[in-house]
Amino acid sequence: MRKRTFAPRTAATRKAVVLNTTCKAQTRTANLAVAANARLALIGGGAYLSQRLAANTAAPADIANAANSLANTIQQLGINYLNQAPADVQDPYGKTSRTNSANLISCAHNR
Repeated sequence: MRKRTFAPRTAATRKAVVLNTTCKAQTRTANLAVAANARLALIGGGAYLSQRLAANTAAPADIANAANSLANTIQQLGINYLNQAPADVQDPYGKTSRTNSANLISCAHNR
């Protein structure tokens, strides 16, 4: 998997996750919509990365490992949010997702 093919996929997933997990809403209904979109971005983004990686079996090991780590972490965040996990459960996954994202971007840019 070359930088030019994987970097845009990584960026699109990261943008969707960041946009949908940092929104602030003014009403209860809007808050529920924001929460639903955040969960969708996390679970869907992880699935998207996993599927793109599975479709490209020639991906270098460093990119494959970084993509799998990020995909698994953000999907776990999404599942935890659906289960209303407390902050002490979610915080480590949030930190790990930021580290995984940086690792993946670094791997893709070094190609």
